[in-house]
Amino acid sequence: MQPQVTLLDKAFCLEFHTTGNLADSAAGSWLQDRIGTDGFVVQERIIVPQPLVDRSNILSGHAIAPNRCNKPLILVGGSELQTQRALVVAKPTSTGTCLRKHDGSITVDADGIHLFFGAPILSPDSSTRRGLTSSFDDLRSQLHAHNMQASDIARIWLFMDDILSGYPDLNFARAQFFDDWFDPRRHLIPASTGIEGHHIERTPLSLECWASSGNRINIQREPSPLQNEPVEYDKLFSRALSVQFADQKALFVSGTASIDRNGVSIHIGDFDQQLAFTLEVIAAILKQAGGNFANVAQAIVYLKRSEDLPNCLDLLDAAAFPRERTLFQLDTNICREELLCEIEVTAVI
Repeated sequence: MQPQVTLLDKAFCLEFHTTGNLADSAAGSWLQDRIGTDGFVVQERIIVPQPLVDRSNILSGHAIAPNRCNKPLILVGGSELQTQRALVVAKPTSTGTCLRKHDGSITVDADGIHLFFGAPILSPDSSTRRGLTSSFDDLRSQLHAHNMQASDIARIWLFMDDILSGYPDLNFARAQFFDDWFDPRRHLIPASTGIEGHHIERTPLSLECWASSGNRINIQREPSPLQNEPVEYDKLFSRALSVQFADQKALFVSGTASIDRNGVSIHIGDFDQQLAFTLEVIAAILKQAGGNFANVAQAIVYLKRSEDLPNCLDLLDAAAFPRERTLFQLDTNICREELLCEIEVTAVI
């Protein structure tokens, strides 16, 4: 079966696969078909209902091909939905391309391109600032081991077990990580998601990143036409960032919610209006970058209340948003108490 979306470069390709209707008994063959003989799973997301948590690790790509797969990020989901999973598989398209599995990452090396895909980093069993900061220190060490810097990060994901109480400490740890070098007048800051996510090991923080460097790619910030940049209210991430390859670009849209140009939450208490505005914001970013919802390779929709799922699905369908390439995380707190939904997107344009 063909991937749903592929980013194709002359040296490698990235295949994006998503499913929310796969019975666990069929997971092994589904994964093997997509990994193939030369594929490396650079990122795997699994959202598993609570009753299946104990079996989730054995149903991952890492369990099938540990030498070619990063460990998965496994989040506990509600019983309303089946096990959901999303894969990103890297494959060489040239004999000069080298894909390597390391302890904690997979790298892709080709002429003029170096890509780093980090496996989830789980923070120590402590929600203190020191514990959260240590996760960023681990990431810095991994990047340095591959001659990369924090400034090479294009996309970072931050899942906190308790985002509402821990968000200030998370912002402190993130600021320490980036403050050493970041100047908004001269540097790019990565796209980011900072949200609640209950890892199966219930760690305070789960952290992942993609980083890119080389003279054959171009990385640039993609402003949001309907929002201001988070750095304007002291949050160190970009609304969106793109990585341009030879003929296509990967567009990373940060976790996006109902926040206006002044950084103020809007449509308080109205789920439908919040989701409609969020979709409008994402559509505007995609259009500015030369795409639309058809270019979405993978997405995650986060809902604060599971009872909003039927309305959510109706609104997504009305907007022609690709549900078949979307994961859903329910009963998830957003970074602000009043926000009822958030969406993140990876697109290929």
